[in-house]
Amino acid sequence: MLELILTIALVINGVMLLLDKVGLIEWLQMRVKSDFIYKMLSCNFCLAHHLTMLFLIPLFLIDFNYLYFAIPLMVAGLIHTIR
Repeated sequence: MLELILTIALVINGVMLLLDKVGLIEWLQMRVKSDFIYKMLSCNFCLAHHLTMLFLIPLFLIDFNYLYFAIPLMVAGLIHTIR
């Protein structure tokens, strides 16, 4: 399970770096009308948590392991520490 957490953390960190490099996060922040979504996009912890949930939902539907829902908090904490 630790290998899965670290692998997902590295993948999500790479996706976040790619989104930041391309400028998609700033583009979404300029065009969003909701203050809540603007704040979520500017928070690395929140963005990592939501990206991890999007990554793990298909994995959960394949495996039906409920422990996958604890992974986003751990991954978001790791990414928040890295960045």
